[in-house]
Amino acid sequence: MLGRALVRFQASVRDLLTASNVRRLSFAAALSNLAALVNIVRPLLTNTSYNAGLAEDFLQYASSPEYATALLILPEPVAQIDINFSLTLAHSPSCSRKPRCLASIASNLLFRCHRRHQHDAAKKVHTALRDLVPWPSHWQMPVQFVKGLLSRPVWTVSDLHSGTNLRLLASTLENNFEIVAEDLNVIKEQQATWPSSYFHPHLISEPGNWTKVMLYDGDAAPDAGLKHNGVPYEYRRLHRGLCSRYAPNTCRLLHGLIPGIADTHLPYLQPDQEQVNFFAMKPGTKVQWHSAFQNARITLHMCLAGCGQNSFLQVGPETLRWHLGKLEPQNLVDSEEMT
Repeated sequence: MLGRALVRFQASVRDLLTASNVRRLSFAAALSNLAALVNIVRPLLTNTSYNAGLAEDFLQYASSPEYATALLILPEPVAQIDINFSLTLAHSPSCSRKPRCLASIASNLLFRCHRRHQHDAAKKVHTALRDLVPWPSHWQMPVQFVKGLLSRPVWTVSDLHSGTNLRLLASTLENNFEIVAEDLNVIKEQQATWPSSYFHPHLISEPGNWTKVMLYDGDAAPDAGLKHNGVPYEYRRLHRGLCSRYAPNTCRLLHGLIPGIADTHLPYLQPDQEQVNFFAMKPGTKVQWHSAFQNARITLHMCLAGCGQNSFLQVGPETLRWHLGKLEPQNLVDSEEMT
């Protein structure tokens, strides 16, 4: 489909170049813009169940004289072409009637805007799609959006309802900072190599700069093959080997308080819905804007070492800084974009 679209687009460009009323611009520049656009759009057309309809829309749009004219007469930065094209796809009949398609295209577009630091453009995109998507702002745009949940970029411990499992979990961590830090020191002494946290190149350019030791992965199943030192992770259980060798204090504190352990019937909405990790970052590490797949998760951050100085966490429009042994105000709902 993409190859046919490119051939037909080239024909449209040649026709326009020969027209006497069209300002002559570089054919190569027009094709370069299209190539960049194709690279942006390709994942949307190849990795989803609705790709046939989208590919047809792309073919019709990219090969139209109007689109060729826009590239030739009003050449825009590739970023603006990306916005215009993605909005066209989002409003297309093949996508606008399918919530998952619409949410995927719109969410990915807003991510790209924020990663290019085009926050005003992201706001305009959200406004243009306001009647089609349920998101309250251009900072919160999970593909799966659960309506009716209270939404704010940052939650403090006092914002959590008294007597709830989550409030007790947060208070327990903060009140026992010292013994959790003891576990961290054991891990640093005995675990020479920490696995990379994430390998996505769009998220972090050097994965080895952001590493973790994972004590818990709630939806892991023994037959899934996820192991540490040969010991598999178990469904809704803290990792036995890591808890006994490295982090007995942390595991003792958290056992029974983790929502997925306290209620094994609690539904998960994404693969890594619930985890417990010791994270480490090298100085100068930058993680790109990202968020959860859905808006039904709150992440608790507690700094154990290396806090302060120039390190910070950006959550939507708010900039947060870590304080040793404190959760406040680092709790956040991670369907908001953060970096």
